[in-house]
Amino acid sequence: MVEPYTEEVSVTHNQPGCIIFLIDQSGSMKAEIRGMPGVRKCDFLADQINGILDDLLLRCTKNNKVVPYFHSQIISYGFQGDLVAPIVGSQQDPLILPLDRMAEWTDQNNGWADGRLQVIRPVAEGRTPMTQAFALLEEPVKEWVATNPNSYPPIILNITDGIPEPRTQENWQALVDICTRLKRVTNANGSMVLIFSLHIGDSDTFPPAIFCNEQEAPQTPEAQLLFRCASHLPPSMAAEAQRVGLPVSPGLPKCYGYNIGGKELIKILQVGTRTGPMVAPPVA
Repeated sequence: MVEPYTEEVSVTHNQPGCIIFLIDQSGSMKAEIRGMPGVRKCDFLADQINGILDDLLLRCTKNNKVVPYFHSQIISYGFQGDLVAPIVGSQQDPLILPLDRMAEWTDQNNGWADGRLQVIRPVAEGRTPMTQAFALLEEPVKEWVATNPNSYPPIILNITDGIPEPRTQENWQALVDICTRLKRVTNANGSMVLIFSLHIGDSDTFPPAIFCNEQEAPQTPEAQLLFRCASHLPPSMAAEAQRVGLPVSPGLPKCYGYNIGGKELIKILQVGTRTGPMVAPPVA
């Protein structure tokens, strides 16, 4: 079944968009990112996500006040052992936060440095409890869509460099099952939750696979696992991907990247957060 992403949904105060990041902060993220000698994956990823959120706050600020056109969250998995936790917000907050609450929390918790948002720290410790991260997100996403039935469903970007642990068939199947259920969550017009499944590499021995279809996706078990978790790529995002110079397979390409480097990740994040079915508000 192909998800219906053709209808655009305008973003307003009462009809917000939603972008959620799941970021791998396991020990292997200390390695250099592909194509950028001397740059650690954890540093590069933290800088990119902080920059996206900083830009989103700017786009949603009017008269020095943040308007909650978007809701968001960053869920970190792997640091301090097998810990899975949201980065922004208090225990009293919902998991998915309006942007104005994120800005308030950031002000209260010294989340700025040199005038830029710095809520994500470049941490790299522990294992890769990816399944638990998606499990933490499942019910809040369903509740958010039920509360915002006319908004476009959340866009979830999972960025990892590893393999979900524990490395068992049971755990891997649980991950696929959760992602399948999430991709079936629909809003009032039938649009479904969108999952980007992105693997950042550290090897130049084989080329990256980007926005590929089933036939062109890498065939290793690890690559196929992440491919099964990804959503189909909406036409509007496919067009933007081609505009910025990214390859898009014919047929049914997915929101997928494997062994991607820093330069590819920048472009994919641009496609996933600034284009697509959601029509963002203009910069104030």
